[in-house]
Amino acid sequence: LSNSSIVEEEIRFEKQILAKALVQVDDMIPKGSEVRDIINKEEVVKRFISYVIENDYDENNKQTILLILDALGNIIENEEDEDEKVEKQNFLNRANATSMIFIKLCDRHVQPKDQLFSRLIQLCIKMLEGGNREVQKSVYKYFTSS
Repeated sequence: LSNSSIVEEEIRFEKQILAKALVQVDDMIPKGSEVRDIINKEEVVKRFISYVIENDYDENNKQTILLILDALGNIIENEEDEDEKVEKQNFLNRANATSMIFIKLCDRHVQPKDQLFSRLIQLCIKMLEGGNREVQKSVYKYFTSS
């Protein structure tokens, strides 16, 4: 393996760890803790999604946005059990990931040649994988209400 292949593999591994940490954040905070009411996996994921929605895809935010999109995709991709995969797709959908995808895809500054464009499409495919009906409903709702 070349050094760049090793580095790419390490980066891929770190992104998987981040995705795992996102879905297990509830396990990191003791039950009964007041902090648990404020910090939970849904809140953390929603804040990441809000960050992507609210920030421009520029040199200051580019790598962070791509990392967040990869982590969100890895949440689904790493799941082999179909029922669990659907639950994770629905979890991201409830956290506004579907809306985020289309908000960013419709942004006039996002071009098909951009990495952001392809990462958004990849995440959308992962969310719709298996024909997820809840995600399909959110896509329909986005386009009929926007």
